Amino acid sequence: MDSIAAPTVPGWASPPPRRRPIPALTGLRFLAALHVIIYHEAPDHIRNPPRLIGNFLNTGHIAVGLFFVLSGFILVYNYAPGVDKRASSTHDFLVARFARIYPVYLLGVFLALPRFWQVIGAQLPLKESLARVGSVTGASLLLIQSWFPSMAYELNGPGWSLSAEAFFYVTFPLTLLIVMSTFVRKHWIGFTAVLWASSLAIVAAVYAWAPSGHTWLHIDQPTTWLVLVYAPLFRLPEFIIGMVMGAAFLQNDVRWSSHATTFSQIGAIAIASLIGLLTLSPYLPDIPLHTSLLTPLFGIIIVCLAVGNGYATKVLSRPIMVLLGEASYSMYILHRPLHTWLRGIDIATGMELHSSRAWLPVYLLFVCSVSVLVLRYIEEPARVYVRRRFSRSAASIVAPAKALVDAS
Repeated sequence: MDSIAAPTVPGWASPPPRRRPIPALTGLRFLAALHVIIYHEAPDHIRNPPRLIGNFLNTGHIAVGLFFVLSGFILVYNYAPGVDKRASSTHDFLVARFARIYPVYLLGVFLALPRFWQVIGAQLPLKESLARVGSVTGASLLLIQSWFPSMAYELNGPGWSLSAEAFFYVTFPLTLLIVMSTFVRKHWIGFTAVLWASSLAIVAAVYAWAPSGHTWLHIDQPTTWLVLVYAPLFRLPEFIIGMVMGAAFLQNDVRWSSHATTFSQIGAIAIASLIGLLTLSPYLPDIPLHTSLLTPLFGIIIVCLAVGNGYATKVLSRPIMVLLGEASYSMYILHRPLHTWLRGIDIATGMELHSSRAWLPVYLLFVCSVSVLVLRYIEEPARVYVRRRFSRSAASIVAPAKALVDAS
């Protein structure tokens, strides 16, 4: 969900030097967003697909975990200090993150609000509906809805992950100190393994304590399920693992680049393994699949795409893929309200596309086109304005981390 190119902060006397762009990761964002969109549409508009393909289409929720890992990787790549990179400040970092996610997120809230009001108004008396709409909207505007399981997916469903991202951003100064410490950078594989095992252990513990009748494959108690999937604290390990991968990449970029072909081959195996696992998704544990089960595989794919020079890297680096990858945040956060609005247009014009095979391609084209326009005319201008208006040079958030790096 984060921009791949290293940031420049308007107002600084000299912008921080840019690290090399990694366009393949921008293209990867588009594929992840597309998987989410098709996942939401597949049950209604892809009739009787082959079983393995249907299994794959029904796992679009795993793309959110990929976004979390990718976000951690990119933030470390963009913001970790080094000999070629000056440190940013806490204030400027948070302003940059706010500018990155909030304008389009706010657009998504307002586009989703009329339909949400209509649905709640039809379910509850006026006084209760006003209270419910007000509380959910307020939590969504403050980016805290994912802390309340019953609110997380109510207004603009995909926005729950931005609530989690906001928590990750707030913790980033501290987690960066940990990730950039000498110990973690020397033992990054072991640290990643322990963090991944710990996140799975939490899920296993919940299953062990769950009421009888719940199984490792599925858990039917809604509150337990929602807390494990939506609560930012339970999703933080995925983000930190992405950060560790980013730190390892920065530390080894030059050395790993001399083995680009090998990394391309490993990446191809990892991508094939991911696709294979998703086609067998009904046989995988449900809640871990929604959370951190595939996190190490995501990290391997991200690193291999960043280092490698193979077919996947080349395809994802093509200009059209990069453009769609840049627009993928708008696709992800706007696709549900855009579905509602397009459905309304379909009904009003009497075209009845929603019940035909033409709906899915028309809808995908609509979402992609609107998202590119939003990128160019809303997202990018708003990002520049917010950063120019509110950024300032200040004490470094990462100076302690830089000292640790220099000392090692």
